[in-house]
Formats: sequence, C-alpha cells, structure tokens
Amino acid sequence: MDDDVIIAKAQELLDSGSAREAHLLIQPLLNASQPDALFLYSTYSVDRNESNEEFERRSIALLTKASTLGHAGATFVLTGYYDSGDMVLMDKPYVAQLCKRAADGGHITAKLIHGLDLFYGANGIRQEKAMGRRLVEEAAQDGVDGALERLQELDSR
Repeated sequence: MDDDVIIAKAQELLDSGSAREAHLLIQPLLNASQPDALFLYSTYSVDRNESNEEFERRSIALLTKASTLGHAGATFVLTGYYDSGDMVLMDKPYVAQLCKRAADGGHITAKLIHGLDLFYGANGIRQEKAMGRRLVEEAAQDGVDGALERLQELDSR
C-alpha cells in the first residue's frame, strides 16, 4: 500500500473511533518520520494516561517535526499555537514566517493571511502589494472563507 492510501485508511479508522487500529497502521510511517503520518498522529491519542497537557506537548512536537519536513498543514496549525501563546511563547513575527512557509507550500488559508501581510506590510513582512493581492486572489479562487470580501477591500484601496 502506498503512503497516501495508508493515511486515508488510517483517517477512516480514526473517524470511526478506531484510534488504536489507525495507530498500528501508520506506525511504520511514523518510524520513518513520514510528514502526513506525523501530522495525523498530532490529532489523536492512544494512551489513556496521556493528560491534555501531555497531548498538547506531543502534538506540538509532531507538528513541528512535520512542518520542518515541509508539511504545509502542520505548519499552518502551528501558527495557531504561536499566535495565541497556547503551550508555546506567543511570537507574532514567527507566526508571519510560518504563514509564509505554509502559503509557499500551498495551504489555501495561509495564502490569504500571508497575502494580507504582504499587501499591508504587516507583522514584519516587507510590503509587496502586487504579490499580496495575487495570494488573496488565489485564496478567493480556492473558496477560502472571507477571501473574496478581503480581495474586494484591497481593490477599493
């Protein structure tokens, strides 16, 4: 079975409440540090003794590793932690860099956020209005909630 099929099957198992079975299925991928498997494992627990805090710490570590390996979804999820300061130190400039990396990796919501940072020159990102508008437009074309309205705002400036 190829990795994508294994991940899809594991997601189906998780959706049906079979976390242990899903975990066993992706274990070889986890051992190989496969980014999609790391990202998936960041979303569930198989240890009944794992506290919420332990789960969050493990999740952040897995997301960080998957992000380092180029997983755009993991990178975008990390922005939420660093934006809120939940379980990590709040770091707005780092959030902007994570959003850029996720957008560069094709994450559609990150395109909207990074596009706005570029357009306005916000959060430590150098202003590049044309590039920012293009990313917001891509997000709107991809159906990101609120992107079309933001694009209209940019065009009215």
